[in-house]
Amino acid sequence: MSAPSDADAAARAAQLRARARAIRSTASALADCEATRLPGRADEETWIGPTPRRCLDDLLAMRARLRSAAEHLVASARRLEAEADLLEVSTAGGTRVTAS
Repeated sequence: MSAPSDADAAARAAQLRARARAIRSTASALADCEATRLPGRADEETWIGPTPRRCLDDLLAMRARLRSAAEHLVASARRLEAEADLLEVSTAGGTRVTAS
């Protein structure tokens, strides 16, 4: 099997970068969604008793999971960008070429 052409590698790198942008956008939306602000509306001044405390605890746990998911998405985007960088460098004889 032959190595991909420079044009194929540039196209693949551009696809990887587009995916990385989409993933970063999703991560940003997830980290900044309304659900992450709910614990501020469910504090002990608003709610009284054990059930509201469990609600707040659940909301805090959900916010932590959303933030963790966003961090994992950003890490995935970084991996895709690194793969795109490698493709560009390897096909350009060591000189990075940006495919837009």
